[in-house]
Amino acid sequence: MDKIIVINGKGGIGKDTLIEALRNAAPHYIHVSNVSSITPIVNAVDSTGIVKYGKTNAYRKLLSDMKTAIDEYYFAEEGVAYTTDYLNKKVVQWEHLCEFGKASHHVLFVHIREPEMIQTFVTAHPDAVTLLIKSERAKEEYGNLADDLVESYKYDYQFDANESKEEEAKKICDLIEKILIGG
Repeated sequence: MDKIIVINGKGGIGKDTLIEALRNAAPHYIHVSNVSSITPIVNAVDSTGIVKYGKTNAYRKLLSDMKTAIDEYYFAEEGVAYTTDYLNKKVVQWEHLCEFGKASHHVLFVHIREPEMIQTFVTAHPDAVTLLIKSERAKEEYGNLADDLVESYKYDYQFDANESKEEEAKKICDLIEKILIGG
């Protein structure tokens, strides 16, 4: 069985770290892939030569604002948000991997922050499930809509990332196996 999991959580709580832990701890028959709606925006910003000082609140706001502007422009011209189009193309590539890959189970984590975009994606991919990562490490406010509205969506699953990396790796493996069997 293959599964798309829309993953979300406030900035800096370790979503990518958790996925990497899953990759390392998952049984060999599960192949884990990862794509983010913000990747083309990060690439565009990085190509400008603007110095990046890490994932500061100002940098996160810049990405959020640019994503909104680019999506609105592209939607007006093409009838679909740019980052939605990007993700849909990545899903097609992933489906090809599933068809010809060696693993018996494939999981694609799709990072989307905005509740409206999550709903649009899930509507287009009705077998997808949603997962919120929560942590005590998360700040209250980040100063951008992408981070500040993360918890305003009704997710199918929630994962609390407040334990050691080893404990979290085991727990995320258990959760993914539960999702794969439809639990």
